[in-house]
Amino acid sequence: MSVADYYCRQVGLRAAEFNGVDDGSSCTKSVIPRVSNLSASSYGVIKSYVCSNIDHFASSYGDRGWGCGYRNAQMMISNLSQNPIYSECLKTSVGSSSMPSISRLQKMVESAWQEGFDEQGKEQLGCKLYNTRKWIGATEIVTLLSW
Repeated sequence: MSVADYYCRQVGLRAAEFNGVDDGSSCTKSVIPRVSNLSASSYGVIKSYVCSNIDHFASSYGDRGWGCGYRNAQMMISNLSQNPIYSECLKTSVGSSSMPSISRLQKMVESAWQEGFDEQGKEQLGCKLYNTRKWIGATEIVTLLSW
């Protein structure tokens, strides 16, 4: 990647974050069907068991080293959004059919904290996630999904 490409990429990431929607550059669509097809065509594989479909979200230039919890949350949202029961609920809480960006997820966790979810986690993270590089874990994802 050239220096110019790097800075163009940074501008694109900032724009996506500003809009609150993940730009999709960190997403690999339909991982499970690919794994299933690869497994079925592999010599010696008799049977494979795979879970439901999911999109994979990997760290990108802007969140390398600290964004894995947020990317895991995006993968969970990706999977849950394919289930009609959860899809409607997600549309209400996430607000659209687009994948929320890291900054939007941070705001959502903070909103859940303001409503009383996970007081201990809130205090441990200094009552602030938005515009930080603080790591999140399972409790923040539960907070996000419970809100």
